[in-house]
Amino acid sequence: MLPQGTLSGEDDIFRAAGSQEPTRLDVAGGLVVERSADEVVAPVFSLSSAAPRLFGDRRGAFERDLRGLLRETSATGRFSERTRDLRLELRRP
Repeated sequence: MLPQGTLSGEDDIFRAAGSQEPTRLDVAGGLVVERSADEVVAPVFSLSSAAPRLFGDRRGAFERDLRGLLRETSATGRFSERTRDLRLELRRP
């Protein structure tokens, strides 16, 4: 997580590439959404820190353990998540 943004000077990089200043869109969180076990597992593997390639031949074991923990947590297989505030930055050439 980078709550303060990146330190790489990405605004300068985008400007140098000919991009306009970003249009910022704030999306309010706080909604409660319901997720299935599949909808909990998939985003875990989308994290750079949990990319499937990092597990090598232990990926299957990790997913089995994760799904086992989810089954122990919810007999119905459904999970609630409160969404968080987001800021989108749209850049155009």
